[in-house]
Amino acid sequence: KSEADQDSLVIDKTSFINNSAYQGYDGNGADIMINAFGKAYLTNVLFSANIGGGVSALHWSAQQNKSAIRIINSTFAKNSGNESFGASTMTLEGYGTQEIINTIVWHNVIYGYPVINGGASISYSNIEGGSAGTGNLDTDPGFVDLANGDLHLSDSSPSLGAGTLEGAPTTDIE
Repeated sequence: KSEADQDSLVIDKTSFINNSAYQGYDGNGADIMINAFGKAYLTNVLFSANIGGGVSALHWSAQQNKSAIRIINSTFAKNSGNESFGASTMTLEGYGTQEIINTIVWHNVIYGYPVINGGASISYSNIEGGSAGTGNLDTDPGFVDLANGDLHLSDSSPSLGAGTLEGAPTTDIE
C-alpha cells in the first residue's frame, strides 16, 4: 500500500479482560493481532487476565517502514500464554516505529520469551524483568488488589508520578 492508503487503528480507554485466543498450528494467539501496513495507537488500554497461544495480549507485525505502533498509559497484567508454544505478553516485530511509554507490564505468565518480545523503544514504563530506556522501572507496581482484578495503583505505588507528561493524555483510564 502507498503511504496515502495507510490506515490508523486508534484504541482509547478500552479494556480487554478474560479473553482467550489461539491461532493456527503454532498457537500464536493474542487479544489483538495486527499484520500492519498502517499505524496503531493504544492509549489508556488495559489487558488483563487474557490467555493466548504464543502471545497473550498484543501481537504487532509491521509490514513496511512507515508502519508505527504507539502504546501509552496502558497496563498489561495477569495475562498468560501457552507453555507448549513459548509465550510473551506482547510481541512487536517487523518494520517501522514501535514505542511503549508510561506503561506497566507486570504479573504476566510467560514461557521462554521476554515479557515484551521485539525491539520496541520503551520509556517511563514499569516492566517486570526490566527494560533499557529512559525512566524505566523494574519494581512491583503495587496494584490495589491484583488477586481480585483491581489494577488501580495504590497510594504507595512506585509507578505514581514516574511517567512523563510529554505526549501523555490529559486523563487516565479511570
